[in-house]
Amino acid sequence: MNPFEKARARRIVIVTLQLLIALVLVVGPGRTWPGTARAVYASYFADLVLPFGEYFLLYLVAADVSGLKHWSARCAVAFALPTLAECGQGLGVPILGATFDPVDIIMYALGVGAAVAFDLLVLPRLFAFWRAE
Repeated sequence: MNPFEKARARRIVIVTLQLLIALVLVVGPGRTWPGTARAVYASYFADLVLPFGEYFLLYLVAADVSGLKHWSARCAVAFALPTLAECGQGLGVPILGATFDPVDIIMYALGVGAAVAFDLLVLPRLFAFWRAE
């Protein structure tokens, strides 16, 4: 597979992941759960899956931004952006929300960690062309 075909195949995988994340967020199972379980799902599930998706979106610009080619750089950016927004909320600046919750930062870390694990351990086993940098 030539580099152009690899890049195209990788884009297809990334777009598919993004569509699955959007589908789960829109019609996710937690929306029908009762009481506290639904509240926890509504409060924290997006904080988990959005940084996961953001990590893979960064692949799409990694070819043009050399600093994002390594998985650790994508990990740092995918964690830093929502964390900075959360810290802004803690300072009274409503960035993507209005209430500061330190548990959100933990969920961001878990989401990015899951993305890195998926990138390095799962995707190379599913797709011969996938090799994380």
